[in-house]
Parts: sequence; C-alpha cells; structure tokens
Amino acid sequence: MAGMPDPLTDLPPPSRFDPEDLNSFALGPESVEVSAPFIVWAPSMKKLLQSGVLQPSLLLLSQSNVGAHLLHNLPGKRIIGSIIFPDISMVNNFVEPSPHNKECYLFAVDSDASVVLVSAQYSISPEHSSLWTKTVFKAIQPSRVLILGTIASQHFRGKLSADDPLLFVLETDEQKSEDKDQVAVAPFFPSGSLVDGVAAALITHCQIQGQKACLLMSWPDTNMSVLRLLVSAITTLIHRAIPHTSALNFMVAREATEKRRIQSDSELYV
Repeated sequence: MAGMPDPLTDLPPPSRFDPEDLNSFALGPESVEVSAPFIVWAPSMKKLLQSGVLQPSLLLLSQSNVGAHLLHNLPGKRIIGSIIFPDISMVNNFVEPSPHNKECYLFAVDSDASVVLVSAQYSISPEHSSLWTKTVFKAIQPSRVLILGTIASQHFRGKLSADDPLLFVLETDEQKSEDKDQVAVAPFFPSGSLVDGVAAALITHCQIQGQKACLLMSWPDTNMSVLRLLVSAITTLIHRAIPHTSALNFMVAREATEKRRIQSDSELYV
C-alpha cells in the first residue's frame, strides 16, 4: 500500500511551464542597463559653459505635442544643443529641426541663454525618466522651472473628451509660497489623478531640490483646441517670473501654429 506523499522528500511535480517559458523570466539582453543620455552642445555655447553648467533664469521643458509645436514656432530662438538618448533611433528624422523629429532640442532666446527651452520629442519610458531628468539638471541649473506635460487618460480621475480642452496646474512648495497672493492660471490637478513619466520625474526633482517649479498638464495633446488655454497660462507665468523679458512671444508662436494647421483640428502639422 503506497504511503502518503511526503512534501519534504518527494520530487516536485513537473513545472507548469516549458523550459522556453521559464527562460523568459531570466535576465536577457533587453534587461541590460540603458545607455545614459548625454547633451551635445553647439560650438557657440563654449564661452557660456566655462563653468560646466548653464544657470538660466528660466528653464521651460516640454514633452507634449502641442508644446513642441509652440517652441518650434517661437520667434527669435536658436538651437544651442540636443539631448541624445543612445537607445532611441533618429532614423527618418528630417534634416531641418522639426516638431515631428524624434529628438530633444535645446533652444535659447537670447545671447546669454538666460531662458533655455527643452523640447523632448521622443518617448522616454517611466523607468528611464529619472535618469533623463538627472542628465538635464546636472547640466542646467535654473532659478525656476516650467514644465509642459500631457494628461494620460488612464491616469485621470474624471471624464475626458477630445472636444473639451482641459488645463491643470501642479506647483512645488516653493512655487506655491511665491504664488500665494496670485490667482491660479488653471485649476489644480484633481486629487486621485496621477502624473507619471518624465513630467512626474521633473516636478519631483524640483520639489526635492526646493526649486520654484510649475507643471501645466493639458488635454488633449493632438489637436489645436487646448492651444489658447496653454498659451494664456504660459504667458501669465512667464510675465510673473521674468516681467521684463520680451524675448518669449508665445502669442506669435500660437498664431504661427494655428496658421500651419492645414487639415483638421485633430492633428498638428508643419
């Protein structure tokens, strides 16, 4: 008569997975540490980079489609560099700077680079967002930061409609302290909604470092309906931060972006 099975001495039953399935859990080539991003500066920046870093009054970072078009249509800017992510292919990019290129442009609007614009136009995975953020702030140490992000529908607590443009704001404690007597440029991001990816990494870094920073979250990201809301908020925030500047004319950028729309409100074209 067979005895009762002993779980301590009996051989375990065969795995429910084939060996090939089990191998899928092993560390493979795709798990190799990602190559760190780095900045390639234009030769004209050599004199300004003698200290090793830039220290602008304002750093404006965009990782939204609408933001990219605004920055590319901003008059008077010049390219001062690019943030290269080695693992992101730039095949099929246009030779000329374009908001459609998978690239990250660095712009300045004056000779002293007192305002630096960053247009991140490639996809950065959430797990690599912190690494990318560290690269930016290691080379650029601004007095204040403005971030243009997008609302992810799966992380938003509420109803989203492509016909209903939305704009929300998030601020660091330092920014809130400065703006306590000011009217908010947009409603605060709803409680229960989530910010992730690069936008979250950027605003979190600024909060930890005690920097004045503001994050504008807009919806939708692929049409023109949100453009006026965004430009109005950007213009107000920049006027508060650097009231004497005339170099950042986002009203002109908005008009140029609207004129270049050639098919429908569902897409942006250049």
